Amino acid sequence: MIIKIYFFFSFNPLASFFIIHIFTNSNSYIFYQIIYLIMNIFKYLCHQRPDRSFFIMGHQLPLCARCTGLVLGTIFFCIYSFLVPVFYSINLLIFSIIIQLPYILDGTTQYFGLRESNNILRFVTGFIGAVGLLIMARIIKIIIFQIFN
Repeated sequence: MIIKIYFFFSFNPLASFFIIHIFTNSNSYIFYQIIYLIMNIFKYLCHQRPDRSFFIMGHQLPLCARCTGLVLGTIFFCIYSFLVPVFYSINLLIFSIIIQLPYILDGTTQYFGLRESNNILRFVTGFIGAVGLLIMARIIKIIIFQIFN
């Protein structure tokens, strides 16, 4: 099994390094130094609380569940809008505001201690919120360009 993993990822050295060490549960010093560096870079973008983060094979991801949803939602919508033409309108602006409401409500109610969310809900609301935020940003960009051109 390990030989197959080494062979499969041998074409991409970076992917090979991370995947092999995660799956073989290596205790190498260099691997943990790289993980430490990645966590330190992302600590300025995210709180990285272990109780609000996903773990893969015992290793914490460098972003919390909500930030992971935001990043993946952003990537998804960028790819989607590249492949499928999106026609921006006032109705889509209203829709983008509506789909951001769960993200805003989840984060706000949790911040004020009204309830405790779980990682799946944080991820889903982050994913949906990112899509709504990108739609709204693109519509605002179109409006600004129409005003100043």
